[in-house]
Amino acid sequence: MSGSSIDEFTQVELKLNEGDFSSAGSILGGIDQSGFNQVETNYFSFYTLYKKYLEGSVPLSSTDIETLTDLAGLCAGTNGSAVYQAMSLFQLVTGQVYNAPDGCSGGARPCNNLLPEQTKDLLLKTWDVDLFPNPATNQITIVSKAESESLKILIKDLTGRPILNQNLKTIGFIANLDLINGAYLITLSNSNNERVTKKLLIAR
Repeated sequence: MSGSSIDEFTQVELKLNEGDFSSAGSILGGIDQSGFNQVETNYFSFYTLYKKYLEGSVPLSSTDIETLTDLAGLCAGTNGSAVYQAMSLFQLVTGQVYNAPDGCSGGARPCNNLLPEQTKDLLLKTWDVDLFPNPATNQITIVSKAESESLKILIKDLTGRPILNQNLKTIGFIANLDLINGAYLITLSNSNNERVTKKLLIAR
Protein backbone atom coordinates (compact mmCIF):
# COMPACT_ATOMS: atom_id res chain seq x y z
CA MET A 1 0.00 0.00 0.00
CA SER A 2 1.08 3.54 -0.53
CA GLY A 3 2.25 5.48 2.50
CA SER A 4 -0.71 7.88 2.42
CA SER A 5 -3.34 5.13 2.51
CA ILE A 6 -1.57 3.40 5.39
CA ASP A 7 -1.69 6.66 7.36
CA GLU A 8 -5.35 7.19 6.54
CA PHE A 9 -6.40 3.65 7.49
CA THR A 10 -4.39 3.91 10.72
CA GLN A 11 -6.26 7.14 11.53
CA VAL A 12 -9.59 5.46 10.78
CA GLU A 13 -8.80 2.53 13.10
CA LEU A 14 -7.67 4.88 15.86
CA LYS A 15 -10.86 6.95 15.61
CA LEU A 16 -13.01 3.81 15.60
CA ASN A 17 -11.25 2.52 18.72
CA GLU A 18 -11.88 5.89 20.38
CA GLY A 19 -15.57 5.65 19.47
CA ASP A 20 -15.29 8.74 17.27
CA PHE A 21 -17.36 7.35 14.41
CA SER A 22 -18.00 10.76 12.85
CA SER A 23 -14.27 11.47 12.39
CA ALA A 24 -13.68 7.91 11.15
CA GLY A 25 -16.45 8.39 8.59
CA SER A 26 -15.02 11.73 7.51
CA ILE A 27 -11.58 10.21 6.96
CA LEU A 28 -13.04 7.27 5.03
CA GLY A 29 -15.17 9.61 2.94
CA GLY A 30 -12.17 11.76 2.08
CA ILE A 31 -9.96 8.91 0.86
CA ASP A 32 -9.31 8.99 -2.87
CA GLN A 33 -9.81 5.41 -4.08
CA SER A 34 -8.90 6.08 -7.71
CA GLY A 35 -5.35 4.77 -7.42
CA PHE A 36 -6.10 1.89 -5.04
CA ASN A 37 -4.62 -1.54 -5.55
CA GLN A 38 -6.58 -4.62 -4.45
CA VAL A 39 -5.11 -4.65 -0.92
CA GLU A 40 -6.11 -1.02 -0.37
CA THR A 41 -9.59 -1.73 -1.71
CA ASN A 42 -9.91 -4.62 0.75
CA TYR A 43 -8.89 -2.41 3.68
CA PHE A 44 -11.37 0.26 2.63
CA SER A 45 -14.17 -2.33 2.45
CA PHE A 46 -13.24 -3.77 5.84
CA TYR A 47 -13.12 -0.45 7.69
CA THR A 48 -16.42 0.63 6.12
CA LEU A 49 -18.07 -2.55 7.45
CA TYR A 50 -16.25 -2.37 10.79
CA LYS A 51 -17.44 1.23 11.34
CA LYS A 52 -21.03 0.24 10.62
CA TYR A 53 -20.75 -2.74 12.99
CA LEU A 54 -19.30 -0.64 15.84
CA GLU A 55 -21.90 2.10 15.46
CA GLY A 56 -24.63 -0.51 15.87
CA SER A 57 -27.45 1.89 15.02
CA VAL A 58 -28.18 -0.04 11.83
CA PRO A 59 -27.36 -3.77 11.71
CA LEU A 60 -25.25 -5.11 8.88
CA SER A 61 -27.47 -5.90 5.92
CA SER A 62 -27.47 -9.15 3.97
CA THR A 63 -25.41 -7.35 1.32
CA ASP A 64 -22.92 -6.27 4.00
CA ILE A 65 -22.65 -9.86 5.26
CA GLU A 66 -22.10 -11.05 1.70
CA THR A 67 -19.31 -8.48 1.22
CA LEU A 68 -17.76 -9.48 4.57
CA THR A 69 -17.94 -13.17 3.66
CA ASP A 70 -16.29 -12.53 0.30
CA LEU A 71 -13.53 -10.51 1.97
CA ALA A 72 -12.93 -13.17 4.64
CA GLY A 73 -12.65 -15.79 1.90
CA LEU A 74 -9.80 -14.10 0.06
CA CYS A 75 -6.19 -15.24 0.30
CA ALA A 76 -4.34 -13.14 2.87
CA GLY A 77 -1.01 -13.87 1.19
CA THR A 78 -2.04 -11.75 -1.77
CA ASN A 79 -4.90 -9.64 -0.41
CA GLY A 80 -3.46 -8.31 2.86
CA SER A 81 -4.20 -8.83 6.54
CA ALA A 82 -7.61 -7.18 6.15
CA VAL A 83 -8.61 -10.76 5.33
CA TYR A 84 -7.76 -11.85 8.90
CA GLN A 85 -9.64 -8.85 10.28
CA ALA A 86 -12.65 -9.73 8.15
CA MET A 87 -12.56 -13.28 9.52
CA SER A 88 -12.61 -11.90 13.07
CA LEU A 89 -15.46 -9.53 12.28
CA PHE A 90 -17.39 -12.35 10.59
CA GLN A 91 -17.18 -14.32 13.84
CA LEU A 92 -18.30 -11.31 15.90
CA VAL A 93 -21.26 -10.64 13.62
CA THR A 94 -22.46 -14.18 13.00
CA GLY A 95 -21.17 -16.03 16.08
CA GLN A 96 -19.67 -18.59 13.73
CA VAL A 97 -16.08 -19.33 12.74
CA TYR A 98 -15.48 -18.59 9.08
CA ASN A 99 -14.73 -21.75 7.12
CA ALA A 100 -12.42 -20.75 4.30
CA PRO A 101 -12.74 -22.36 0.87
CA ASP A 102 -10.42 -25.23 -0.02
CA GLY A 103 -8.39 -23.10 -2.43
CA CYS A 104 -7.15 -20.88 0.39
CA SER A 105 -7.20 -22.72 3.70
CA GLY A 106 -7.91 -20.44 6.63
CA GLY A 107 -7.71 -17.37 4.46
CA ALA A 108 -3.99 -17.48 5.22
CA ARG A 109 -2.51 -19.37 2.30
CA PRO A 110 -2.07 -17.97 -1.18
CA CYS A 111 -4.35 -19.31 -3.88
CA ASN A 112 -2.50 -21.94 -5.87
CA ASN A 113 -2.77 -20.16 -9.20
CA LEU A 114 -1.51 -16.76 -8.03
CA LEU A 115 2.11 -17.44 -7.08
CA PRO A 116 5.06 -19.37 -8.47
CA GLU A 117 5.66 -22.69 -6.71
CA GLN A 118 8.80 -21.56 -4.87
CA THR A 119 7.13 -18.44 -3.44
CA LYS A 120 3.99 -20.38 -2.58
CA ASP A 121 6.00 -22.95 -0.60
CA LEU A 122 7.80 -20.18 1.31
CA LEU A 123 4.53 -18.51 2.30
CA LEU A 124 2.99 -21.79 3.39
CA LYS A 125 5.95 -22.46 5.67
CA THR A 126 6.17 -18.95 7.13
CA TRP A 127 4.57 -18.79 10.56
CA ASP A 128 3.11 -15.51 11.74
CA VAL A 129 0.27 -14.07 13.81
CA ASP A 130 -1.64 -10.80 13.56
CA LEU A 131 -2.94 -8.59 16.38
CA PHE A 132 -6.24 -6.84 15.80
CA PRO A 133 -7.13 -4.07 16.40
CA ASN A 134 -3.88 -2.22 16.98
CA PRO A 135 -4.13 0.29 18.65
CA ALA A 136 -6.82 -1.30 20.83
CA THR A 137 -9.01 -0.10 23.68
CA ASN A 138 -8.62 -3.15 25.92
CA GLN A 139 -9.19 -6.48 24.13
CA ILE A 140 -7.06 -7.73 21.28
CA THR A 141 -7.70 -10.62 18.95
CA ILE A 142 -4.76 -12.82 18.06
CA VAL A 143 -5.19 -14.32 14.59
CA SER A 144 -3.03 -17.32 13.68
CA LYS A 145 -2.47 -19.19 10.44
CA ALA A 146 -3.33 -22.42 12.27
CA GLU A 147 -6.95 -23.17 13.13
CA SER A 148 -5.93 -24.64 16.47
CA GLU A 149 -2.49 -24.27 18.04
CA SER A 150 -0.91 -23.65 21.43
CA LEU A 151 0.88 -20.34 21.77
CA LYS A 152 3.15 -18.99 24.44
CA ILE A 153 2.75 -15.26 24.94
CA LEU A 154 5.25 -12.99 26.70
CA ILE A 155 4.31 -9.35 27.14
CA LYS A 156 6.79 -6.69 28.24
CA ASP A 157 6.45 -2.96 28.66
CA LEU A 158 8.83 -0.69 26.76
CA THR A 159 11.35 -0.77 29.63
CA GLY A 160 11.61 -4.54 29.24
CA ARG A 161 9.67 -5.36 32.42
CA PRO A 162 7.61 -8.57 32.04
CA ILE A 163 3.86 -7.94 32.32
CA LEU A 164 2.40 -11.31 31.36
CA ASN A 165 3.72 -14.77 30.58
CA GLN A 166 1.11 -17.39 29.78
CA ASN A 167 -0.11 -20.01 27.31
CA LEU A 168 -3.00 -19.46 24.91
CA LYS A 169 -4.74 -21.71 22.44
CA THR A 170 -6.28 -20.55 19.18
CA ILE A 171 -9.75 -21.84 18.35
CA GLY A 172 -10.91 -21.22 14.81
CA PHE A 173 -7.65 -19.33 14.11
CA ILE A 174 -8.41 -16.87 16.95
CA ALA A 175 -7.53 -16.20 20.61
CA ASN A 176 -8.50 -13.15 22.68
CA LEU A 177 -6.59 -11.26 25.35
CA ASP A 178 -7.49 -8.37 27.68
CA LEU A 179 -4.91 -5.72 28.62
CA ILE A 180 -4.81 -2.39 30.43
CA ASN A 181 -3.59 0.91 28.97
CA GLY A 182 0.01 0.97 27.85
CA ALA A 183 2.52 0.31 25.08
CA TYR A 184 3.81 -3.24 24.89
CA LEU A 185 6.10 -5.62 23.07
CA ILE A 186 4.34 -8.97 22.62
CA THR A 187 6.36 -12.06 21.77
CA LEU A 188 4.39 -15.08 20.60
CA SER A 189 5.89 -18.50 19.99
CA ASN A 190 4.42 -21.81 18.87
CA SER A 191 5.21 -25.45 19.61
CA ASN A 192 7.90 -25.44 16.90
CA ASN A 193 9.73 -22.62 18.70
CA GLU A 194 8.92 -20.22 15.88
CA ARG A 195 8.69 -16.73 17.33
CA VAL A 196 7.38 -13.33 16.35
CA THR A 197 7.42 -10.02 18.26
CA LYS A 198 4.84 -7.30 17.72
CA LYS A 199 4.32 -3.80 19.09
CA LEU A 200 0.91 -3.09 20.64
CA LEU A 201 -0.73 0.06 21.97
CA ILE A 202 -3.69 -0.11 24.39
CA ALA A 203 -5.37 3.29 24.76
CA ARG A 204 -8.90 3.79 26.07
